[in-house]
Amino acid sequence: MYEVIRILGLIAQILFLVYFSILQLSFAYSGLIAVQYLRRMLRQGGKQTLEYQLRHNFVIPISILVPAYNEEATIVTSLHSFLSLHYPDFEIVAINDGSSDKTIDIIIEEFDLIPTTHYGRSFTKTAKVVEVYRSLRYPNLTVIDKENGGKADALNVGLAYARKSIFTAVDADSLLDADALLRVTRRFKEDDDMVAIGGTIRVLNNATLEAGKVTALANPKKWIERFQVIEYIRAFYIGRASLSHFNMQLIISGAFGIFKRDPVIEVGGYRSDTVGEDMELV
Repeated sequence: MYEVIRILGLIAQILFLVYFSILQLSFAYSGLIAVQYLRRMLRQGGKQTLEYQLRHNFVIPISILVPAYNEEATIVTSLHSFLSLHYPDFEIVAINDGSSDKTIDIIIEEFDLIPTTHYGRSFTKTAKVVEVYRSLRYPNLTVIDKENGGKADALNVGLAYARKSIFTAVDADSLLDADALLRVTRRFKEDDDMVAIGGTIRVLNNATLEAGKVTALANPKKWIERFQVIEYIRAFYIGRASLSHFNMQLIISGAFGIFKRDPVIEVGGYRSDTVGEDMELV
C-alpha cells in the first residue's frame, strides 16, 4: 500500500512539473511575441503618425460614455481629463445612474449645466431619464440624470443619446492619456471590418495628477499595489498583446474599449441582467 501511494505521489509530482513547465514556457513565448507586437505598434503610432492624423483629419468622431454612480470624489477630475483629450472631434456623454450622493449636483455646478431638450434614440428598455443637461462652457459635454438601473443600463442610455459613429465606455474613476483616442481610433480607418478595439489599462496608485492629467508616475508604496502593477503589465502588455498578434483577442476591457455604435445597438446593447456586461457584449 505504501509503495502504491509513493508511486502515485511521484506521478502527481511529474504531472505538476510538466504542467508548470508548459505554463512557464507559454508565458515566455507570449512575452517574446508581445515584444514584437508592441514594437510594431510603437512604430505605427509614433508622434509623427499622430501629428499626421491631426493635420490630415485622419480621425473618426467618437462619443465618450461615462457612467457614474456615487462618484462625487472623482467625477470632476475625470471629466476635466476627458475634456482635455488631444482629439479634434469628440463628445462626452456622462450618465448619473441615480447616485445617492452629490454627484449630479457637483457636475451641474462645476460645468455650468442647464436643462436641454436633446432627445435620445431609444433601442431598448431602460430606467427612466430624469433630466438631460448641456454645458454652457463645454459644447461637447452632455450630462444625463436617470434613475438607478446599473452600469449596463446607464451605458444603454448613453448609447441612445450618443451622436457619433464609434464610442468608448470608460469608468468615472478612470483617466485617459491625452493621445489615447488618436492611437486607437486610427485602426477603424485602416480596417472597415474592425468593430472593437481595446486599450491598455495602467494603475494610477501614487501617480501625480494636475488638472486631470498624469504629470508623474511613481511606484506604489504598498506591496499589494505593486503586485497589482505587475498583474496589469502581465495582462495587457504580455497577455492581450500576444493574443492581438494572432488576431485572437478574447475580451475588451470595460474600463477602456472602443466599439462601432451601430453593431452594438443591433445586438441589443449591454445586458443589464449580468455582472460582466463588457465580457457579455464581446
